[in-house]
Amino acid sequence: MVERKNSTNWLSDYDIGTVLRDSHNQKEHALDVNVINSLTPKKYSKVTFDLIDFGDDTKDVEFINFFGEGVREQTTIKTRGNPLGRGETTTISMLSISPTTLNGKSFVIYDNSGSIGVWFNLDSKSSKPNITTDRYIEIPILSTDTSSNVASKAQVILNADSQFNSVSSDSMIIIQSDTVGNKTNSYDVDTNFGLITGDGLTSLNSTYITTYSANDTIKYHIWYNVDGLGTDPDPYSGASTPIEVALLNSDDSNLVASKTASSVNVISGFYAESEDDIIKIKNAQYGECTDAHDGDSKLVVETFEQGEDSELIMRIQVFFDAEHVVSGFERVL
Repeated sequence: MVERKNSTNWLSDYDIGTVLRDSHNQKEHALDVNVINSLTPKKYSKVTFDLIDFGDDTKDVEFINFFGEGVREQTTIKTRGNPLGRGETTTISMLSISPTTLNGKSFVIYDNSGSIGVWFNLDSKSSKPNITTDRYIEIPILSTDTSSNVASKAQVILNADSQFNSVSSDSMIIIQSDTVGNKTNSYDVDTNFGLITGDGLTSLNSTYITTYSANDTIKYHIWYNVDGLGTDPDPYSGASTPIEVALLNSDDSNLVASKTASSVNVISGFYAESEDDIIKIKNAQYGECTDAHDGDSKLVVETFEQGEDSELIMRIQVFFDAEHVVSGFERVL
């Protein structure tokens, strides 16, 4: 219900001398104001005004526009530890394997150039297996070897190869790529070894993720500087604003997440926080924008909620009398 401010019961008894009441009754001091609380939406994100030109060099508000809250774009990033990356690993168990069963048998591992057939030459009498690989590594063994001996001999030869580092313990050998990064998984051909592969990781150093403020007003690239050795990749040739995240090579995934969130949170266009290894980034403003996406960090970037522009949810028209004094209000939307 619309109630006029100069009604009898409007003002408090504490208005000694009815100063406020009198001022509202004197149009030269203030407009005769209507209460429009009942017309105003409870939640809105912004208000705009459309002016009316009275034609005598004066203007006033003709329409009051209320916009809804809209939706802020929200993004999650799943991080990882090992900021400088790690090599691909292959763990091989040779437990209870008899050397005589390995006559000419093989398994396949991968380096930066391609596939390698690792095969066993028993008592110098085996033939190289007929498998298609880019190169071969021969492991000479004897019929009298134990499974631990076989593992040790394989470790020594593989460790001598420039593409791998390897260690052995009893009848187990771990082979690691000398360079960081994910490679094709190793696999057994016919040795009956138990093979377990551990994916390699690329370095986060100088890699980036792209994100946007509401309505794409600013493009940003979040980039990682590990141990101070990184450089800004500048992926858009100066057309994006850098957000640098300083890391240590010893940081685990939780620290990578918290440090990323702290760096992003400095930017006024975002609110960021971390929980364990997950970063949550919310745009400070409502509105649509291009989804954040990974550049070359290999981290998992997902849009949690799409942003939406604020919509006009209510419009109120202001009416004036012949003297250009407010005479009433009406909701027109």
